[in-house]
Amino acid sequence: LEKALESDVRNYGEDHPSTAVRHSNLALVYKDLGEYEGARSLLEKSLESDVRNYGEDHPSTAISRLNLASVYLKLGKRKHAKSLFQNAYDTFKSFLGEEHPETRNAKEWLDGMDEE
Repeated sequence: LEKALESDVRNYGEDHPSTAVRHSNLALVYKDLGEYEGARSLLEKSLESDVRNYGEDHPSTAISRLNLASVYLKLGKRKHAKSLFQNAYDTFKSFLGEEHPETRNAKEWLDGMDEE
């Protein structure tokens, strides 16, 4: 994944959607390995790219927000995480409806934060 990211940056640049996907994929591996700061940095880049390429209220941007929020939660940044979860939920609900799996997932994250 690191080599794939290097290749995308070299061939497409930092702002290309493919590069954002590589940032996100590598970040999720870092998250699974407990390397939360590395994951945070990559997911922030992915989110910035998605906002530039798709806009604030696009489902791809919402997925990036959801991923970043889960890392913020691991880092103890609950306020930031909750804001991103809420934004992702609102976007999914608007674009995909309340019964879509992505919308339900975001809602479960939000509800879980309220229970803690």
